[in-house]
Amino acid sequence: MVQPTIEALPPPPAPACDEPGCGETAVFMYSWDWGKQGVCCARHAQLAQQVAGQISRNVLLSPLRPPEAAPMLRDERTQLTARALVLESELDEAKGRGLELYRANVQLTQQVQTLTIRERELNAQLKDRDARIGHLEGQLEERDTEHAELTEEIGRLRTLETFVRPPEVAPAG
Repeated sequence: MVQPTIEALPPPPAPACDEPGCGETAVFMYSWDWGKQGVCCARHAQLAQQVAGQISRNVLLSPLRPPEAAPMLRDERTQLTARALVLESELDEAKGRGLELYRANVQLTQQVQTLTIRERELNAQLKDRDARIGHLEGQLEERDTEHAELTEEIGRLRTLETFVRPPEVAPAG
């Protein structure tokens, strides 16, 4: 079972630097010897240390800790648990659908491969058929040429026959 992640409430906004004209986020808390306290950004913390060295005074700088998240109430935990259960069931449904899509993809890939092989075979058969047609057309052309020569020869022989034929004898009667 998937462990639900419990979302923490967003922390309150970080305080801004106390220095006039600075809009940076405060990351340090400072305290001077004479009691002045506040918060400042990293740049102004460095400046405060330099000023403290120049005036021979002490400034105490301590990093600001992010506020701790408040413990969740029972209702919040119940809502998060219910949301986790809903999301878990949606995740299971999405995984099932993903598996179905994967299986369909595998089947379609196999069909594509089968059809690709079939196409290659048919293209090879077409190429062989075209070569056979070309060969037969060549033979037909040769025979047509031979037929034309023989037809011409028969025509010449018929013409010669009319000149060479002996006269027919009339039947006696």
